[in-house]
Amino acid sequence: MSNFTQSETPLFQVPGRKTEPIIQTAIINFHDRTIGVPDCLIPHDNLDLHIGIIKLRIRNEIPITTEIHIDYAIDESGSMLDACKDGKSKMRHIKFALQNMLQIFHQKTETNISVRIQSFNDNVSTVVETIEDIKSKTEDELNEIIAKINEMIPEKSTNIEKTLIKTNTYLDQYIKEHPSKRVAHILLTDGAITSGSSNKPYLKGLVNKDYPNIFLGYGLQHDNLLLTSLSSAGKYNEYRFVDNLEKSGLVYGEVIHKLLYTAIEDVILKAENCEIYDYSTNTWTTTLDIGHLISDEEKIFQIRSLKPKEALIYVYGRTIHQTRQSEVLTNEIDLQITASPVILLNIPCDLTNYLFRQKTQELLFKTKELLESDNPFDQYKSVLVEPTKKTDALKKELKDFFKSMLDYIEANKLKDNDFFKMLCDDMYIAIKSFDMENGLMFTAARHTSQGRQQSYTPRFEETDSLLETSTTLKRCHTLGPRVRPETIETKVPELNYELSQNDLSPYSSIGQVKLMREVSYTQDLKEP
Repeated sequence: MSNFTQSETPLFQVPGRKTEPIIQTAIINFHDRTIGVPDCLIPHDNLDLHIGIIKLRIRNEIPITTEIHIDYAIDESGSMLDACKDGKSKMRHIKFALQNMLQIFHQKTETNISVRIQSFNDNVSTVVETIEDIKSKTEDELNEIIAKINEMIPEKSTNIEKTLIKTNTYLDQYIKEHPSKRVAHILLTDGAITSGSSNKPYLKGLVNKDYPNIFLGYGLQHDNLLLTSLSSAGKYNEYRFVDNLEKSGLVYGEVIHKLLYTAIEDVILKAENCEIYDYSTNTWTTTLDIGHLISDEEKIFQIRSLKPKEALIYVYGRTIHQTRQSEVLTNEIDLQITASPVILLNIPCDLTNYLFRQKTQELLFKTKELLESDNPFDQYKSVLVEPTKKTDALKKELKDFFKSMLDYIEANKLKDNDFFKMLCDDMYIAIKSFDMENGLMFTAARHTSQGRQQSYTPRFEETDSLLETSTTLKRCHTLGPRVRPETIETKVPELNYELSQNDLSPYSSIGQVKLMREVSYTQDLKEP
C-alpha cells in the first residue's frame, strides 16, 4: 500500500461540479450528555467516555466507471429448477436479473462495459462469450444474447472448484490484454458442493485477490461457511446471502451500482484523540479500513473519546476522478478530508439512535460468535440440545436490550421510524436465531449488512415454511441437522414484536435504489 501523505486539503471555488471535492462533508458529532438515555446505553466501564459519530457524505453525480469487465458464474445444477413462492424457478429469476442487467449496460452509452457469462454444474460452460462494449450492440444482437441466456437448463451436481480455476485462467489473460479495464467476478450458487474438492482452505486459495469477487448464496441450502471463507480471501471480496429468490435482482442491483459508481477507492480512517468502532472485530481502533466509497452514499461510524473537543479523523483514499482537489491522478492513497467536531449553538445533539445502533452491533457480534463456536444443535438429533448457561445468558441480554429499545420507541412515538425498525429487526432475528437451523446464516448476514450499511438485508418469512422445502434431493446442511417445524416460534410473544416488511434499509441512496429496482423488474421480459 502506498505511503500516506498529510498535505493540507485545498480550498475551493465553486463555479462548476468538477471543482467540488468528492467527499462533500465529513463531520464529527458527540452525544449531548444533557439528553438522558436508557441505562443499557451508558458505557458503565468508563463513564468519562463520550460517544459520537463521524458522518461522511459523498457527492452525487459521480461519473460512471469508464471501462469495466464483469464476469458472471451462474449455478446451473439441478436444484436451480426448484420453484420459488411465485411459481417461477430459481433459474428463471436469475435469467430475469441477467436480462435486465444486459439491458441496463446497453443503455450506459458513456461507458465501455464488457460481459461474459459462464454456468457451472459438474462442468463449466460458456453461455455468452465476452461481449466487448455492450452499448455498441444492436437490439437484434442483444436479443440473440438474451436467447443464449434462456437456453440454460439446470441439471447435474455442483462443482465450485472447476469454475474458480477456469475463471482465474480466463481473467488472468483478460487483464493482461486489457490493462486499463477494471474487472469484477460475480458467482451465484444455491447449494453446497456435490462434486470436486470441498476443501475450504484449498478453494480459498483459488480466489484471485487482485479484483472483487462477489459470492451470492441463494436460499437456505447453500454453503454459507464456504462462501464466507471464499470472500475472506481478498479485501475487495463480498459474500451476500439472498434469502428470497424473488428479491435477487435487488442484490444484483446493489452490487452493480457499487461497481459502476465508485467514488474513492481504498478508504482508511485514521483517528486522533478518539477511537472508531470496528464491527467486524467488535473492537475500538484508531485505524479503520472501510473499502470504497460510492456516489451519493452516506457512511456513519460510531466513535468514542475522552477528549471530544480535540477529536480529529483523517480520511485517506485513492481518488479515481479528477476534480480541483485531485487535478492529477497519482494512484496514491492521499488525505482526502479531515473531520472535526461540529457544535451547534443552542441545539443539543441527540445521538440516542446511534447509541442503540452501537449496542445492537455489539450484540449481533456476540450472537454470531456464539453460534459459530457453540452450535446449540445436537449433531445427531433433530431437536435442540439443552442450552448452555452461556447461551441462556446471551438470550437474556438480547431480550432485555430489545425490550428497552421497544420501550424507548413506544415512549418517543418512533414506531414508524425506519432506522429503529431496522435495529429491531436485527435484534428480533438475533433472538430467534438460537432456535433456527439456519440461525447463524441470518444473524451473520444482518451483522454484515448493518456493519457495511448495505441496502438489502435478509429477513425470513414468519411461517413454518422457514425451513426451505424442495422437490429435489436435499444436500447436507452446514449448520447442523434439521429442526422440527414445531420447535420454531414465529413470534417473540413477551416482546410483542413482528418482523417488518422492509426490503431496503435506511442506508439506501436514491441512485442505488433506482438501479436496484431496474435490475429486479420482471415484467415484459422474454420468457424462454
